[in-house]
Amino acid sequence: YNSKELTIIYYPSGKPSAGELYDDDGVTKNGPAELIRFTGSTRGKKVEIEIRTNESKRYVNGFKREIQIGIVDIIKSPLEAKINGKSVPEKNLHKRIPGFNKGTPYSFLAFPFYGKTLKVEISLQK
Repeated sequence: YNSKELTIIYYPSGKPSAGELYDDDGVTKNGPAELIRFTGSTRGKKVEIEIRTNESKRYVNGFKREIQIGIVDIIKSPLEAKINGKSVPEKNLHKRIPGFNKGTPYSFLAFPFYGKTLKVEISLQK
């Protein structure tokens, strides 16, 4: 288990969704802990996911997490993705690959997280 490398699997749905990751050192009683929150929604052919943390100061000295968002059951790879309104390079958009369940395809987007709130928008198809 390495909490610096996270994979979020998102199932597009008409209903909003949310999840949390609690991360501490596993040893220190009542020590510092981080809570990363994920919220997601699908509107038409657009997926929106927000990622935020309660411990942004932890990221000041170059600490980062590598995050992958897998979108399950999409027919094609994402056409376009934006993070905080800026286009994501095509090299960060990956093609369909086998999913965790047999035969379930998903495409994914990879990017670093430096502790600032991210709003990720993924366009699925034209």
